[in-house]
Amino acid sequence: MNASHSENYRPLYHFSPRKGWINDPNGLLYLDGTWHLFFQYYPHAPIHGPMYWGHATSCDLVCWQEQPVALCPQGSIYMFSGSAVVDYGNTSGFGDGTTPPLVAIYTAHDIAETDPNQVENQALAYSLDGGMTWAQYAGNPVLQSPGLPDFRDPKVSWDAECGRWLMVLAAGDRVHFYESADLINWRFLSEFGAECGAHGGVWECPDLFSLPVKNEFWEDGLDADDSEGCAPEKEKWVLLVSINPGGPNEGSATQYFVGDFDGTTFTLDESQPCASARWVDWGRDNYAGVLFNNVPGDRRVMIGWMSNWDYAAELPSAADGWLGQMTIPRELSLVVNSEGYVLKSYPVPELFARREQGSRLFRCGKVEVANEEVPMIPFGELDLKRGMIKVSLHGLGAGQSTITFRNPWGQELRLGVNNVEGSARAELFVDRSDAGSEVLPKNFPVPLMVAPLAGGMRNSMRMLLCLDKTSLECFANRGERCVTASVYPSAAFTEMGFSAESTGATFSLEAYALHVDNCEP
Repeated sequence: MNASHSENYRPLYHFSPRKGWINDPNGLLYLDGTWHLFFQYYPHAPIHGPMYWGHATSCDLVCWQEQPVALCPQGSIYMFSGSAVVDYGNTSGFGDGTTPPLVAIYTAHDIAETDPNQVENQALAYSLDGGMTWAQYAGNPVLQSPGLPDFRDPKVSWDAECGRWLMVLAAGDRVHFYESADLINWRFLSEFGAECGAHGGVWECPDLFSLPVKNEFWEDGLDADDSEGCAPEKEKWVLLVSINPGGPNEGSATQYFVGDFDGTTFTLDESQPCASARWVDWGRDNYAGVLFNNVPGDRRVMIGWMSNWDYAAELPSAADGWLGQMTIPRELSLVVNSEGYVLKSYPVPELFARREQGSRLFRCGKVEVANEEVPMIPFGELDLKRGMIKVSLHGLGAGQSTITFRNPWGQELRLGVNNVEGSARAELFVDRSDAGSEVLPKNFPVPLMVAPLAGGMRNSMRMLLCLDKTSLECFANRGERCVTASVYPSAAFTEMGFSAESTGATFSLEAYALHVDNCEP
């Protein structure tokens, strides 16, 4: 379900459930022209209750149709996160000889287990009708906990080179790797992460995949829509791990590691210090992001849960009987620049195809800041509740350069670049402290969400801003830095301004409304 104009907080082009609670996306896959989004779900109330797998499908990653529940609790066993694969070779033996089975690998969380180190084990279910109905494997569980209280979220993929299945699994504050010939019998390979990356919270929702590497040289004149860099020169492996708590701006977030995988062991690249953490998204509201399996053309498409465990249960849509939404699906790429290897994420092309033209297009040519501020610019008929805005900033000097969105209530959402005076440091920031309404929980606004920018002070910045009723997703320099923030204004933003603490700064913008009316159920 996407849009419902009658509900104050229902997003227009981000997936949300008709009712109940959702959190982590899981079981993501593409099959025969259809994208399948499974997710952690409690259908009976907007609370984190006994976990089911919900299910939604799309033909374009923008409009989603909610389907019947896929997996239900089995007595005391709840259906925690995992993944799903298409078993084309029927290695599992679940197929009927004509249809390759879909196999879901999930964490069976048993609340009746008295030993806390044996609560979470891995189990299987399978479908022979494209994911509409599922049967449990009679031999569950297929992978027993080795004696850990947090042993969860298996992400499985097919290793064509070796003719086997690979699993990466969260195990406390690290990940384990396993292999299998049939999805049923698993052999331990190695572990990673005991001393690397961000700790302090439980690791969850890992993913492992390869990406070609592009050389990138950012130039002020490079257009944000140009293909950055050169042809792929080599391939590296990326490991995603979500952590709760321990994010860069408090609460939950997703980190990534770049290195090599030799079929047994993941080794971190020397350009990424083991003790440091790199983040897929620096905002407070992008967690548990994983990739779709079985995607043609080697596309790496990710979607995340747009919330934070610090306040996920307290958001105002609970009054309408539902809680939770997903991020925009994003396409991932890997570049090498002055930071070393950097994982970029950017909205999928299918979303850009939804941009409206004609009267729904708003352009503003280069405007120079006078007296440190540009007067607020009204967007007229453009509907920023479903807006996509490309902003170019140039001539940025020391201090803060700020884009401000304002609504008729005087509420403001601010974001921009801070070239920290007295240092060679720059930050992307989003400030939602004055953008919410009185119904928000007291701990919802944070003073600033800050993402440090590599390469020192920034003279220019290009940003893509995706606005929905209750969210902002900011993509700086084509996904070099991303900040996702839930925002609950009392009315839609209708105007935008720009200010700078230094002279000579300029900005220009191009804004669209997204055509998503046909996404309504």
